[in-house]
Amino acid sequence: MIRNRLLITLLMVIAVIICLGVSALWLVHSHTSRFDRLLDEKDETVLAVNSVIFHSSVLSDYLVPALLDSDKLAALEASPVINQHAAALGAQVEMLEDRFMGDGETPVLPQLGALVEAHLADIEAAISGAVPVPERALLGDRIASRTRAIARTARELVTTNAARTTAQRDVLAKQSRHTLIYLGLLVLTAAGVLFAIYRQFHSLALAPLADLTDSVREVGRRNFELSLPVRSEDEIGQLSEAYNEMAAELRHLHRETDEHIVALNALNRALLTAFPFAIIVVDREGSFVQVNPEAEQLLAGLGTPGRLPAKLHKLFEEVVATGDDYLPGAPDQALLFRLDEREFYYLPRIIALPPVEDLSDCWGIVLSDVSRFRWLDDLKMSALATVSHELRTPLTSIRMVLHLLLEQKIGPLNETQNEMIASGSKDCERLIDTLNDLLDVSRLNSGAGHLNIEAVAPGDLLAEQPASLKEKARAKQVEIEVDTNGSLPLVLADGPRIRQVLTNFLSNAIRFSPPESVVAVKARKAGAEFVRFMVSDRGPGIPPEAQDRIFDRFFRGPGQNDGGMGIGLSVSREILTAHRGRIGFTSDAGMPTTFYFDLPLA
Repeated sequence: MIRNRLLITLLMVIAVIICLGVSALWLVHSHTSRFDRLLDEKDETVLAVNSVIFHSSVLSDYLVPALLDSDKLAALEASPVINQHAAALGAQVEMLEDRFMGDGETPVLPQLGALVEAHLADIEAAISGAVPVPERALLGDRIASRTRAIARTARELVTTNAARTTAQRDVLAKQSRHTLIYLGLLVLTAAGVLFAIYRQFHSLALAPLADLTDSVREVGRRNFELSLPVRSEDEIGQLSEAYNEMAAELRHLHRETDEHIVALNALNRALLTAFPFAIIVVDREGSFVQVNPEAEQLLAGLGTPGRLPAKLHKLFEEVVATGDDYLPGAPDQALLFRLDEREFYYLPRIIALPPVEDLSDCWGIVLSDVSRFRWLDDLKMSALATVSHELRTPLTSIRMVLHLLLEQKIGPLNETQNEMIASGSKDCERLIDTLNDLLDVSRLNSGAGHLNIEAVAPGDLLAEQPASLKEKARAKQVEIEVDTNGSLPLVLADGPRIRQVLTNFLSNAIRFSPPESVVAVKARKAGAEFVRFMVSDRGPGIPPEAQDRIFDRFFRGPGQNDGGMGIGLSVSREILTAHRGRIGFTSDAGMPTTFYFDLPLA
């Protein structure tokens, strides 16, 4: 129904616009035609008057000299020129008389007609030869005098016509003003009609739509209590009914949602309270958003209620600057805090939280008490370091004795003795290497393993290989191929430590490679910030069940019974962690096994 009303309203607006336009066009055309006609009459009058002056002057110029010369007069009598100009003069005067016929305000025109008529009679008498010779000079003077009178009278006619044109123009100007007033009234009338149409349209559509818009805004402000009055059964009325139904449904849903949110908040607070970890939610600046009771108790004990401790705040700023989550897994990355004159280690985990409603760019900090694990780990590493240190001194003496025996400086050895002592020497060397690895692990975990980090070319790190590895590769008929790629940028590394990692990788690769195979060593750019070093072999690979523990201390894969204690890769991981690098491997069935580590660019 409202569609029909809108269509009728549109047709009424179009009709008003058409009527107004047609009236304006008709009035403009009427005034334009009158003004053009007035200008044409003025121009034609001026042309006719000029023609009268011209033709009368030409006739005078021909006849006045000819009346004094019989031969010239005779020639004029035979020429059609005089008759042509006389006819044109009479025609112009008749045209002027027709134009100004009945115009009592133009008394000059009869005078001009009388003068032209007398002038034409004298010209007819002159060319007919009826004037005696003695009177011809007098006739010539009369023709010249009358020509001047005609010109003077014609100019007066022009002046009179100009005054008449000005008067008519004033009349047209007055009519134009009346027309403008009429047009103004038409515009006002049309505006009134359009305003009435608008008021009708406003009451039918705009006002209900405005009410609906206000109600929708209130819904956006979570005010679901408003309802719209239904004033008609048209589309607007149906829309109002649909809105009222929607608002009622939203009111019901909002009540249910509020109850659900209250329950979720209670559950959330219960979970935070029950968690044995200190949990803190902060914004990007480190201001607290939410804290569970465990965190409140910890911060109160540290003397920093309502703010992060200094060392934790520094770590938080570093994590926020990188934009990545901070998820350490080793107890040696825990932070040391003193509570009641006692030392406690808390492992921090910092996680970026997804935005929720008005809360955006928030971070969750979880502090796990790993003091017990740290103490046990320290105790274990201390015991390992002590045992390793205590064992290395006698082992060094045993190695020296075995070395002297093998050189036969004490006395000659038979073949069996030589083989037994050589075997013992190798086992002693392997045991000393293991003890050195244990001491390295102890130093790295305690922070005593100082790194001398400097800018190093990747090719220099790959070029140097221990002689023992080359001998081991030759003994197993394994070829080592090194791709130094001298175009790589410098990296930040402690050269001896990184060569130790490469030695571990190469030793494992040679050990598990089949005879007459190739171990590939190369370095490539890894993203914009790292260089990746890779060692690949064609060995049997790493079983899937062992891949998650390959870097754990003392872990040895299934079937690895050929020496070693399983700490070489663990030491390598600790060295890369100290370099702020990355370490990993790929091992898929039928493909080469590749161990790699990444070093940051210098």
